[in-house]
Amino acid sequence: MSHAGLYDMGNLAAVCRSADAMGFGAVHCIMNPSDKYKKSQRTAAGADKWLDTRLWGSTADCLGGLKAAGYQIITTHLSASSITIQEVDFTRPTAFVLGNERAGVSDAAVAMADHTAIIPMAGFVESFNISVAAALILYEAQQQRLRRLGTQGDLSGAQQQRLLAEFLLRSVS
Repeated sequence: MSHAGLYDMGNLAAVCRSADAMGFGAVHCIMNPSDKYKKSQRTAAGADKWLDTRLWGSTADCLGGLKAAGYQIITTHLSASSITIQEVDFTRPTAFVLGNERAGVSDAAVAMADHTAIIPMAGFVESFNISVAAALILYEAQQQRLRRLGTQGDLSGAQQQRLLAEFLLRSVS
């Protein structure tokens, strides 16, 4: 999961809580050092201890790195060619990009995306809060992987053992 140019750090904390709660392991954030951010007293409820987080200085570096690692890039963005999140193949390694609360996903992120996706809505509001959108997407990905693969993860047995050892170490520090 990647977040581009977030403004409200409380929303980022909520996204991290959802990611950890649903068993995802990493969050990547694109944060321009010159941007101003709204500070928050909300916490990630310890999720930051269990997630691998990576900060990137640019959209091109983040998405380029994820593509080079074999991830498909999905941005949340409304366009004529957008697909629904239910149409995304989450059985593939996937990084989805959520934009900031003010301007949405950047043009650079949309240009680098393999697909743009929307979360279907039935009401009259135009968008979900970013933390709600992330939770809905994470839940769809988790459920799709469980239905289609029988598991939500794709780590080998050896990778699972290394991760367990790392988490055990984190739990005592």
